[in-house]
Amino acid sequence: MNIKRKTKIILRKVLGKNVREIKKILYKNKFQILSFDIFDTLIIRDTGEPASIFALVDEKVKQMNIGIDNFMQIRVEAEKKIRSINYPYEVTIDDIYDVIRSECNISVETAKYIKELEIHEEFEHCIISDNELLIFYNNIYSCGIKIIFVSDMYLPKEIIKKILNKNGIYNYSCIYLSNQSKYTKKSGLLFRYVLQQEKVEPTKIMHIGDNPLGDYLRAKQYGIKAVLWK
Repeated sequence: MNIKRKTKIILRKVLGKNVREIKKILYKNKFQILSFDIFDTLIIRDTGEPASIFALVDEKVKQMNIGIDNFMQIRVEAEKKIRSINYPYEVTIDDIYDVIRSECNISVETAKYIKELEIHEEFEHCIISDNELLIFYNNIYSCGIKIIFVSDMYLPKEIIKKILNKNGIYNYSCIYLSNQSKYTKKSGLLFRYVLQQEKVEPTKIMHIGDNPLGDYLRAKQYGIKAVLWK
């Protein structure tokens, strides 16, 4: 049985249990913290891939008549460029739009306006990925287990909070974002940072996420119990 199927079956078994049983399982394994990835785990875009958001912005940019007819491609390439410059550290959406402003020769105000268009589309199109997982999340909170989010993401924390709140996700202790610490899950360094901040042993944390490298292998590399959710 492959890793994805095995770990998902484990989670499905937990999802079917009541709050008391879930609490027993978590405490039996001495987990003090449950960590969730955000995008493509608890939250998905109803438009599909991230680039689909750029396509929506592309349509609006064309209507601005500022001489940009291929915004989607420009947006993708700008992110690639700034990531290559900043590697191995994370970038912010402001970093990305600084590249766009420079390469498209647009004003600071215009770049900011387009950035806000992108943020608006993200907010509008982010939805809960799996109601069962949301039930599990709420059951864990009612057990008194500490919940944190650990995410590789260029969007600012205040936007992430709004997206979570819109989807009924309020009960958590902390959000660890790569663009704030500059460390990523993909490199593993964000998990090291989380362990330092939370001041707990790795065996006291369970992390749930969809990415085989960033959410599973890197978490395990730092001794964290990882569950792959796909």
